[in-house]
Amino acid sequence: MQAVRGVNGQSFSEVLASARQRAPPSRPARAYGGLSATVCCAVNRRQRARCSSIPRKATWIVACSLYGGTATAAVKPAAEEPAAEEPDALESGARPSVDGVLAGAAGSSGPSGFARLDGFYGWVGIHSGIAWLGRSAARQYRIGRSAPTFYVSLGMGFFDLVTLSTSLGALFPKDHASYEEDVVPLYRSGPVTSAKSSLEVTNYAMEIGLRTPSFCIQQGTGNNCVALHAFVNYGRAWFSAERSIESCTDCSTQSIDLPAGSLLEPGLAFGIPSREKVGLDVRTSYRYFLGNAGPASELRLGLAILFL
Repeated sequence: MQAVRGVNGQSFSEVLASARQRAPPSRPARAYGGLSATVCCAVNRRQRARCSSIPRKATWIVACSLYGGTATAAVKPAAEEPAAEEPDALESGARPSVDGVLAGAAGSSGPSGFARLDGFYGWVGIHSGIAWLGRSAARQYRIGRSAPTFYVSLGMGFFDLVTLSTSLGALFPKDHASYEEDVVPLYRSGPVTSAKSSLEVTNYAMEIGLRTPSFCIQQGTGNNCVALHAFVNYGRAWFSAERSIESCTDCSTQSIDLPAGSLLEPGLAFGIPSREKVGLDVRTSYRYFLGNAGPASELRLGLAILFL
């Protein structure tokens, strides 16, 4: 057996002793994976020793550069901690610093940035909120200016950038001009009773929109994450309104003309994109109707199930 020789023909123990003499005495020991890194990675007064670790079964071979020469030492892993595999970059010949290896061993700090784009997805959702009717329409037809709303929506998205959607729903404003009529049963005999009218307002809309890609804020399972995205839609809405007595064949009815109009709808969605066949998000938006549309504006809150 031949003794290991390092710098200028010195023995390995002499190289280590020389390195320790030149290193600052207060330099603390550093450990990685249960190994003592100070055996080789001493620091001299002029430059930091450059180290890299290469796995050799149960033994770690640490190579260092000291004053232009090299020395090698075999360091056994600590008994209480088995040696862990090094990153692939080390096996491919890269020589990261001990600091870099330690930082990599700590693991990732979580997702950041945008999720991968989804080429196509669809959704079905329900929305509720409140709408504010235009002053002139509310005054003319004697109905309340504010009205609860309920909608069902369908839509599709392309590459997390463009969306197409449609919605169908109803508004429920107060009726300040309801009326009553005497009615009798249609197919059987019975007494004359009084029936009161009700107001029915329906709405459907078509929209095209732009949206931002999903921005991950928390890692989920598989390829999913909890994400945010913003969107803005442009479209057109149509309204149908009538005051009538329900289930009456020949009672009087009153038509209410709520004009159709264009709309602009910015919003924000929060949830899990459909990266594992199904996703879910909560979305809120504000519809602003352009021109002389029946409603003036609308605030919406909804839940959507995403698929594909």
